[in-house]
Amino acid sequence: MPISIPKPLKASSVNPWGDDLLNRKDLADNLTNLVKDLEDPSLSICIDGAWGTGKTFFLERWKYHLEKLEFPNPIYFNAWEDDFIANPLVSILGQLEDHFQHRGMADTEEILKGIRTATVAVSRGLIRKGSGIDIKDMNTVSVYDTYRELAKARSVLTENLSKLSKMGLTEPEDPKPIVFIIDELDRCRPTFAIELLERVKHIFNQVPGIIFVFGLNRTELAKSVQSVYGDIDADIYLRRFFDHRFTLPTPSIGEYSKSLFEKLKINELLEYPPQMRLQLDGESFRQVMIQIWQAFGLSLRDIEQTASLINTIVRVMINEQSRFTTAWEVGVVSALRLKFPELYDGFIAGKIFARDMVNEIEPSFANQPNGANTLVFIEAYLYSIESTDYARKHNSVNAFNELYQDQRTSNSEDRRYLSNRVCEAAERGRDSNVWADPGLMEILYRWLDTIVYGFGHNRPQTITGLIDLQHNPGAN
Repeated sequence: MPISIPKPLKASSVNPWGDDLLNRKDLADNLTNLVKDLEDPSLSICIDGAWGTGKTFFLERWKYHLEKLEFPNPIYFNAWEDDFIANPLVSILGQLEDHFQHRGMADTEEILKGIRTATVAVSRGLIRKGSGIDIKDMNTVSVYDTYRELAKARSVLTENLSKLSKMGLTEPEDPKPIVFIIDELDRCRPTFAIELLERVKHIFNQVPGIIFVFGLNRTELAKSVQSVYGDIDADIYLRRFFDHRFTLPTPSIGEYSKSLFEKLKINELLEYPPQMRLQLDGESFRQVMIQIWQAFGLSLRDIEQTASLINTIVRVMINEQSRFTTAWEVGVVSALRLKFPELYDGFIAGKIFARDMVNEIEPSFANQPNGANTLVFIEAYLYSIESTDYARKHNSVNAFNELYQDQRTSNSEDRRYLSNRVCEAAERGRDSNVWADPGLMEILYRWLDTIVYGFGHNRPQTITGLIDLQHNPGAN
């Protein structure tokens, strides 16, 4: 039965930073001091970070962090979940209404009613603006009346929001602002993302007591801006929406993986490596995984899912040797699937040779320290998977063995199933300069001996099935 990829753990309200492997709490403390010390808080902050660097992890836990410091019910809003709504203003005000109703503050219901009424009027004006009505179809009086209606509604809305936010500020003995966190904005459809920013700026700019914190990938959001407004300087355009911008530090994959392996206790599972020709241990495995993750440019989210998957599958193995080899196999398969999904699916379906996979991914390892040694294991594993599929009418493991035993008599047909670098190494022998590693053929032979002959031809096929790769030998 296939094992699904584990989902990220949810933040804990009791111990928000209990699973913080990147020391994000230090950043949270600095950000908290900023919003706490503002005398008349009314600003917008951007937390910028590439996809998969932990923005959502940080912001979800920061919300609970603020609650423990007695901030009045900070709001966490995943904008992506609401981008099916035509008017983002409705989403924002809906979140605020839930906030005040949750706090159960007296005398807020009448203000909320006023906000609802004004929101309807403002939304009507916004809809009319985007309705496609040609200006020539409207006379001067109707245009002027529409403007007055919209301006009045916005003024009423801002006034009521100000009353509401001031009540929220002055209720505690130690007044603190309402922190409104908006996450995943860069994943929304472009028009929704841009309109949300514009609504916050034009409606809330004069409302004290509410601080907006946006978690986003600024580069991707700039692309959204250009898709709507054309070839403009998107960076300058976005600056006007944020009073402060902070970039989420890019963590070291090495340090992150070390903490992740300690948390999942993966090294303990691989503490006693099997007696085999390649003398490796759990730390060697982690270093190879780092090589692969860096070469493929995987995000922290991808790395966490991969490590969790390795941990899940390896723990069902009883034999020490099986656990050790399975960890390597699952690590490779899951990383390939994330980085090269179409190419790998084609390979598993029998439509692409292992040789083509290796030739495609080889450049990713060219500038990696010890990249050749990491790639050689991937190559051996791909050959072993390919060799379980007898419907392909060839066996790359046998082809390699013939080449390894005697390159001069190896059938030229067999060489078609081997990568460019293996063929080059075979041609030049010990004088080969394939990444300055003349022992490439020997290392590959030892890995094939470990994977294929140590566990049988069906072993790689089983691993691909475990992570739901729909491996169907002989598929056309």
